[in-house]
Amino acid sequence: MNPSEPAARRVSPVFVVFLRIVTTLFAATLLWQPISAGTFVSGQPGMMTWHAVGAALAMFLTLPMMLAGLLLLVGGGTRWPLAASALLLVLVIAQMAAGSTRVLAVHLPLGTALFGAGMAFAWWSWTKRAGQRRRSGRAATAVAR
Repeated sequence: MNPSEPAARRVSPVFVVFLRIVTTLFAATLLWQPISAGTFVSGQPGMMTWHAVGAALAMFLTLPMMLAGLLLLVGGGTRWPLAASALLLVLVIAQMAAGSTRVLAVHLPLGTALFGAGMAFAWWSWTKRAGQRRRSGRAATAVAR
């Protein structure tokens, strides 16, 4: 095996590190959300402000996540991180709207779903697959044979 071949099948490590940083920050922000909400419910009304700050930060972090997804795509990586980041942006905005209007029947389950999706996305970004190039249609067919 040619020593340069594995590198040729990898996306730029800079793109992968960027993705890992922003998805981990996003996941940490999502972890903060139930903590701040629970503290608010426990009798500390000032925590609602910190809950709103966490929501704004989560929304903000989806933008560099989309950039990381775009960089991965341009670098030959898989397409889904860009699509997932865009979907997460839409869901975070819907979550913020449900929370600000106190529609808890939507806000709580959507928050749980966002938490799971954010954690899964961050976990995936730390796997080897995050840095792999996607296979072209021909290569995938040739490998399958």
